[in-house]
Amino acid sequence: MKNIKKSQSGSSIIELILLLLLILILILLGLYVASKNKKSKQTPPQQNVSQKTEKAPETVATVAYLKIPEWGVKIKLSADILDAYYDSNSSTTMSAFSLRTKSLDLEPDCKNGNQSVADIFKVKKDEIDPQYELEAKKYSQTQKGVTIGDSFYFTGESQYTCAVDKANESLLTKVKRAFVKASSDIEKL
Repeated sequence: MKNIKKSQSGSSIIELILLLLLILILILLGLYVASKNKKSKQTPPQQNVSQKTEKAPETVATVAYLKIPEWGVKIKLSADILDAYYDSNSSTTMSAFSLRTKSLDLEPDCKNGNQSVADIFKVKKDEIDPQYELEAKKYSQTQKGVTIGDSFYFTGESQYTCAVDKANESLLTKVKRAFVKASSDIEKL
């Protein structure tokens, strides 16, 4: 009987030591978690904000221009006229360049006609608009445009339809409107 009691008391001591080790491990684990929580609460709010705002750089929208170096000006292009170009094939006696778009080049009259999709005009800043000659109104008073130096620049749409295809007619209308709106976005090169 004595041997049985000794083995029971020996195993009790081992169980007690294991239980104490388990309790010690749980206490140390609890202290570790508590210290981590305390550190995260002590982080200043400004640091958290800056970490949230650190993102990959966003792409900056680029602005496209149609440059006319002969006059030293450029026209800001909207989405409807991003493929714009100009040439000197114009039917007007005024100082002008024809404005066209590659998206309408499948229409022969839009690409090669003297009556382009639109025109950009250059007149003297004090020049009288012949349509308002009796009232002595200047182009700058009758047209949307920009005065740069001694000149006034403005755009005007063609008065005839160069598109034959029905789908291109609606595109032509958008393009003409975009060129007229771009009159306010003419800048010096």
